[in-house]
Amino acid sequence: APRFYFSLPEAKKSLAKWNSAFTPNVSLFMGLEAALDMMLAEGLPGVYARHIRLAKAARAAVRALGLDLLTHDHCASPTVTAIFGPAGIDVEELRKVLRQEFGVTFAGGQGILKGKIFRIAHLGFVDKMDIIIAVGALEMALARLGCPLTLGAGIKAAQEIFLKGEI
Repeated sequence: APRFYFSLPEAKKSLAKWNSAFTPNVSLFMGLEAALDMMLAEGLPGVYARHIRLAKAARAAVRALGLDLLTHDHCASPTVTAIFGPAGIDVEELRKVLRQEFGVTFAGGQGILKGKIFRIAHLGFVDKMDIIIAVGALEMALARLGCPLTLGAGIKAAQEIFLKGEI
């Protein structure tokens, strides 16, 4: 079938003529520019420190809820926290409750981890309150599904990390 959009050969031909083979998605470029401006305003060391702090808070919250992480901290990315679903709780049902009842979307596992883990993202335009909201929603969804836990334990653990203010 003939292809036009996403055709690398066509893009290469046009690039040689300082042209584009198709109309670029201008709004994506504008969004990229805004994101880069925010990163430069914060400073790259600040961006990295924020992501490390968000990861520490998310993982402290997960541990306080008695959940198991997929990886050890020393090899985990500061951009996402992967969590095993608690025994007896269907991970996809948990994600559904989180999204439909509490308005928070958690990513699921992929490949062999599909249905076994869920993920809290803390990459990009995410701050402390996003983590607090995600953890609060997680606590309520787990409670709704009958998981034994102490409401507020995860939020408290995350807040303690944020109040320390250290990486």
